[in-house]
Amino acid sequence: GKAEENRKIFMGDTGSLSIGFLLAFLSLKLVMKNSMVLQSSSDELLLAFTLLIVPTFDVFRVSLLRIRNKFSPLRADKNHIHHKLLRTGLSPHATLITILCLALAFIAINYTLYQFCNLTVIVIADIVTYSTFHLLVNYIIKRNGEKPHVF
Repeated sequence: GKAEENRKIFMGDTGSLSIGFLLAFLSLKLVMKNSMVLQSSSDELLLAFTLLIVPTFDVFRVSLLRIRNKFSPLRADKNHIHHKLLRTGLSPHATLITILCLALAFIAINYTLYQFCNLTVIVIADIVTYSTFHLLVNYIIKRNGEKPHVF
């Protein structure tokens, strides 16, 4: 449709999984320059990891939350990061900008730490950063009078 008509596309789980699979595949292709032997530098692994960190951590967090609550990890709900950001009162556009800024922050953090630390320290820093971000979002949701999910 035309942008002026404010039409939207709902991608759904299949579209999200397809795009996620494509991104993961292309990231692995980037890391594996030689198809015969997996020889990659830490630079390429860090790049592939960093580009997919926000959706990967989001899926991992939501799956753990569902399992902890004795639901199927594939069950649909509104616990993904974009749903939580919308519950803080952000508009859909502001939510998109926030997620993009979060991804850019991870890129900046990872490439800054890469100069001084090994990949294990970087992954731990990413987990701490992502967890802190979610605690902040949960605090804002709770302050708005809603019940946030703890994890």
